[in-house]
Amino acid sequence: MAGALADKYRLLFLAAATALISSCGIFIVDKSNNLNPILVFGDGASFLDNASTLAIRGRIEFKEGRAITQSGSFQLFLNGPDSASFLIEGPFGADAFKMVILGDAANILTNEGWTHLTRGQSIGVAEYGISNISPFLIGPVIFPQYYPVDVAGDDDGRKVQLRINGTGFSSRIMNYGGYFNLIEPRTGLISEYTNRKNLDSGFYPARVEILNPQSGNWRIILEITRLKINAEIPPAVWAPD
Repeated sequence: MAGALADKYRLLFLAAATALISSCGIFIVDKSNNLNPILVFGDGASFLDNASTLAIRGRIEFKEGRAITQSGSFQLFLNGPDSASFLIEGPFGADAFKMVILGDAANILTNEGWTHLTRGQSIGVAEYGISNISPFLIGPVIFPQYYPVDVAGDDDGRKVQLRINGTGFSSRIMNYGGYFNLIEPRTGLISEYTNRKNLDSGFYPARVEILNPQSGNWRIILEITRLKINAEIPPAVWAPD
């Protein structure tokens, strides 16, 4: 991400944050817990100023209702706005789910074999109890700070309209900036961001909970445990097995 472009976005977000927070009378006392999305995508994203690639590792759980249906670890490699590799490992390190996105093509490996999708198509993964999720939203939803972001508008200072990598989201600031969510209106996908972690001069939300009330009672919970900026990405993660 070019430094000049990042500075441009940061100035926009910080100006909007000042106006929104002062206009609605919000006074955030505990800055260590601040996950107001305007600040997350502004000052919070400063550690990505000179980032080209990003490697993320963490834990993942799938739930149907209150029951955990699957759990394991995940890794996500981001190599530009239209290039991502996502791998879920189950018990004993066995690959349970693999997704590779290159441009407008998404290649997904599950127990049923490879599925090939283009933008606008969605997937369902029966063994995880999930349905109607766009593979092209997975990277922006897990780590939206990495992607090009713009403010499309705002209303009363508690809700913000964003465009993340070209996709429109609405966002609600909750608990006076303690956490926030992103709502993708076309699919109904909701992601909630908590657990602020500081990194260099910025910060990021380390816990993401994803759900879609329109397509079932499932939830995906991700805990980010490690980030590496400008990681050297292994060529094998882009190739089908």
